[in-house]
Amino acid sequence: MLHTLRCLVCATILLASTSFASRASAANPQESEKNQQAQTTATLPARFDLRPEFKKLGFEPRRQGHRGTCSVFTVTAALEFAMAKKLDKPVMLSVEYLNWTANQVIHYNNTNGQFFHNLIKGYEEYGICREDLMPYRMENDPEYQPSSEARANAQEVKMKGGGGTS
Repeated sequence: MLHTLRCLVCATILLASTSFASRASAANPQESEKNQQAQTTATLPARFDLRPEFKKLGFEPRRQGHRGTCSVFTVTAALEFAMAKKLDKPVMLSVEYLNWTANQVIHYNNTNGQFFHNLIKGYEEYGICREDLMPYRMENDPEYQPSSEARANAQEVKMKGGGGTS
């Protein structure tokens, strides 16, 4: 599952760099030939929309409110997507728990969102639990802590790559 998450993040980076390379070759014609060769060997779409795939798996967009948690929602969605593909059913995971795990990794409990690498480290160390065990709050609460049931479920989900999601 972590491999799938890293693949999704890498695909995003590749798509962004391909777009940048196309703009750069327009500015420098000498680089154009090199870029054409690179694009021939690894043709990537200029844009790819996973929303229909998410919808087919049973996921709908969620609201983050006024919190700066877009990166947390993105990583959580990637984990949900990977689990849904593996289990052939949607699994709602806790954005709030993943945000909490990243805060534990950086030893700071008052952040309202995170960098991707901290979220991945948080997942690797603490896992992620079902949404119902630590629901998302529209307002940041630095005192909000996961229950022992949420922590146990997070480890189970991490260990089994989707287990404990019933």
